[in-house]
Amino acid sequence: MKSALKELENSYKPSIFWRGGHVATIGTHLMRSSDFNFSGSDYLDTPDGDFLYIETHLTGKRDAVIIMHGLEGSSGRPYVRNMARAAIGLGLDVVAMNFRGCGGRMNKKARFYHSGETGDLRFLIDYLKSEKKIENLVGVGFSLGGNVLLKYLGEWGEAKNSGITAALAISVPLNLRTSALRIEKWDNFLYMRRFLRSLKEKVRAKMSLFPQEADWKAGLRAKTFHEFDDSITAPLHGFAGVLDYYEKSSSLPYLSKIKIPTLILNAKNDPFLSQDCFPLLENHPPLITLYPSFGGHVGFPLNSPREDNLAERAFIHLIEGLKREGRISMG
Repeated sequence: MKSALKELENSYKPSIFWRGGHVATIGTHLMRSSDFNFSGSDYLDTPDGDFLYIETHLTGKRDAVIIMHGLEGSSGRPYVRNMARAAIGLGLDVVAMNFRGCGGRMNKKARFYHSGETGDLRFLIDYLKSEKKIENLVGVGFSLGGNVLLKYLGEWGEAKNSGITAALAISVPLNLRTSALRIEKWDNFLYMRRFLRSLKEKVRAKMSLFPQEADWKAGLRAKTFHEFDDSITAPLHGFAGVLDYYEKSSSLPYLSKIKIPTLILNAKNDPFLSQDCFPLLENHPPLITLYPSFGGHVGFPLNSPREDNLAERAFIHLIEGLKREGRISMG
């Protein structure tokens, strides 16, 4: 499986027009769509009195994929839906998880989600195992969702403990502190402004309901992730400050603890990722790293963003390898 994936990485040469990191990132976001629709959805009540919104394609198979979106994304994003289509085409059922406050309906609590929150993923896995009788789960996480997935796998170790058989993490900010500094660079101004605008909409929705929970006004003044996370994310989720949040939530220290087949796909020209997001992990066999020169952030176009992309092809290679090894049945 590893050799086939490395061959896929080496053969990835998108057309010259799509080789720039910003072009791959923005072009894919603007031009790629999906006509796939999930067949079901549900609101799951969490133990703390909140809820998770999931979209599903469940047909009673024993193998399924959990897909997690990136910062301020949702299960409605084309990259989630196109990955779901690829999974269904391989004979897998699909569950797309929306983090708290995402997916079109604000959650009930003052808190929402963050890059290191793994409790909700544990809750969803236990629900799918007990209520839906799913035996084998493959995790797929994009960007922030990829960090959550990798941190979770490091926390739980073996498949029998984590409930996940294998994983694919795409465009992952493995080191949150240095990646936050990277996205503050001048060439990422438009991304920063877009993300903060969306996050501040959540602040406005919550500040009148939970006035004492955080310094909401400081959050509205924030011009960087560092400022927003220091005033909102860290205190709202029990961290001592922004550096405490970044240190405890980054997945990088957890990678050596992962015991299941896990593929990390990060493009070297991703405008969001620092150099710390490309660790050499050759001495840890469960992990396979693909660091192609091109791809941008959650982009990876081929000749056109409208086609399938490298992430979906890597997922197909991963699943086919798992099937050959007898880890999943794909049926």
